[in-house]
Amino acid sequence: MKNHYEIIIIGAGAGGLSSAIFAAKNKKTNILILEKTDTAGNKILVSGGSRCNILPEIVTDEDYFSDSPKVYLKHILKSWSLEDCYSWITKEIGISLKKEEDKYFPANDSGKKVRNIFLEKVESLGVEIQYNKSVESITKKKDSWVCKTETGETYTCDKLIIASGGLSFPKLGTTGACHDILEKLGHKVNKTYPALTSLKGDHLGYENLSGLSLDVELTVKFRRKKVKAKRTGFLFTHTGYSGPAIMDMSHYAINAIKNGLEKPEFIINWNGISEEDWEKILQRENILVFTKLKEYMPSRLARAICEETELMKRKLSELRKEEQTLLIEFLTNYKLPYKGYYGYDKAEVTGGGVALEEINTGTLESKVLPDIYLCGEVLDTFGRIGGFNFYWAWLTGRLAGISATQ
Repeated sequence: MKNHYEIIIIGAGAGGLSSAIFAAKNKKTNILILEKTDTAGNKILVSGGSRCNILPEIVTDEDYFSDSPKVYLKHILKSWSLEDCYSWITKEIGISLKKEEDKYFPANDSGKKVRNIFLEKVESLGVEIQYNKSVESITKKKDSWVCKTETGETYTCDKLIIASGGLSFPKLGTTGACHDILEKLGHKVNKTYPALTSLKGDHLGYENLSGLSLDVELTVKFRRKKVKAKRTGFLFTHTGYSGPAIMDMSHYAINAIKNGLEKPEFIINWNGISEEDWEKILQRENILVFTKLKEYMPSRLARAICEETELMKRKLSELRKEEQTLLIEFLTNYKLPYKGYYGYDKAEVTGGGVALEEINTGTLESKVLPDIYLCGEVLDTFGRIGGFNFYWAWLTGRLAGISATQ
């Protein structure tokens, strides 16, 4: 039959390319990738400042977030170790890696070359790719799944892998269309939202702190719970706050705002010094409070804190007890006054997605739609910044590709 394939993969991103490689290796068969844009691996090209932070150094289930029960996520993560994934990328795909801090980049610092190597591997295995093919509907016809594109072409297959991504970075062509398609076909899709994004809010004092970065301790407090950010990087932007610490935790704020719930508190200790130690530091010396603070933090931040607490012209020896208490509160338990967030155009990934409890976590086959497999960002899971979402794409792409050939 014309336009009939044993396996069709929707999406030529990291998940789609890896699923194609494992499907083609596992079973020499006719495989087609339908990609809605005119290029493959768009997120590979732009991630990590175009350098592609391809893997994290260490992974645990605590590095991932999901609105589905976490037991399902844990089971999927156990399907392939980080060590085996690293070996696959370096030895089989042929990409040399280097470690920077807690993540891996390609040795040549080129996301474009990473994409090209994956694409060459896919093509060498005989996988066909058709570009500018945006799937608008999926239907069942006898024993086949039928994919219809926006331009009217139809393609049928025995097995279908959906690796279409989410809604983040729409300029790269992502629309989240398959979330809508799967929901219409009966799947539970947990509400989607932008994740790993920056927050909007006013800066301290009267300073414009834009561009100032430092390491902080960030705690998010909500519903009688406290969650500490694993990363410390914090950045003041023109309109608010960013950096890994903020972006990794932004989904807590976004979910609350979108659902009309009480906003969680983002509490910052600006340099990790305890209240007790600050009491010792802020002894009654005959020097300005500002002079002492800038020994422990950037001058601009020290000035902003002094302005906010109205202590800019005060000396340590002049501080009343209540003023010292207020100052220490600002230094160790500052409540970040955020008021909004950036949308999908700035978000690294999409939160929400197809509920994991409706997926066979041993194969990634849909429990609702037999012979359809899902991988990557279409699923209700995302990881922290630093290679975790690429690892999720490689891992779930592998599992979907292998399972679709069995």
